[in-house]
Amino acid sequence: MKREMGGNGSAIVLGDADPELVARLVGRHVNQHYGQTCCTIHRIFVDKAIAAPFIETQKSFFEDLKIGYQADAGTQLGAVVNPTQRRRILAAQQEAAARGGQAILSGGVAEVSGKDGFYIKPALYRTSPGVDCNPQEVFHTFATVCPVGSAEEALALANSSSYGLGASVWTKDINRGVALAKQFRDGTCQINCHNSVAYGLPYGGQGISGVPGGGVNCEETFLDYTQVKAVYIADYPG
Repeated sequence: MKREMGGNGSAIVLGDADPELVARLVGRHVNQHYGQTCCTIHRIFVDKAIAAPFIETQKSFFEDLKIGYQADAGTQLGAVVNPTQRRRILAAQQEAAARGGQAILSGGVAEVSGKDGFYIKPALYRTSPGVDCNPQEVFHTFATVCPVGSAEEALALANSSSYGLGASVWTKDINRGVALAKQFRDGTCQINCHNSVAYGLPYGGQGISGVPGGGVNCEETFLDYTQVKAVYIADYPG
């Protein structure tokens, strides 16, 4: 059976992209459903030429997120489900720093007036090639930003993860974006968008995010639940 087992999504931001615009768009996908989607962007690889304004804008985006009770109007970052998940996310934030990530926003526990839920601040860490400070799916508004010297370097780093569910490329050059997307090992790759799903197209993962095949959401899914058997018939002898 084919499976979709979660991920640690990556985004490559090329040097021709508007750093402030794309930083906000990528930030929205880091925080989609409070970071609690399988394809959430957790690893960002940005061209060194635009890294400074990109990181500064991303920092401001996360700082401006309104943390609160999820049923209240205007809330942009709600609580996680239970204390176990809160401990797991806080541990991941601490591990990122211990592994060499430079805290831009260190995260931590958030307080919401009048509420006892499990609220956590968004976290953003700067890293560099060779520093693996974000190896696992965190399932919260958590990201690492790694400035890179080339798209090829970014692709190699993105593909170094044991996950392989979803990835994206952000660029004005669509043809270049498509060429890079074809080289991702992820089951879903997108250009200038992330975690977009069209019914009829496969949605599945590679590596520990699943296995090769149709995945879910498409005609091939039915084959995942089919046990194939051959039956041979011949006339009765005599």
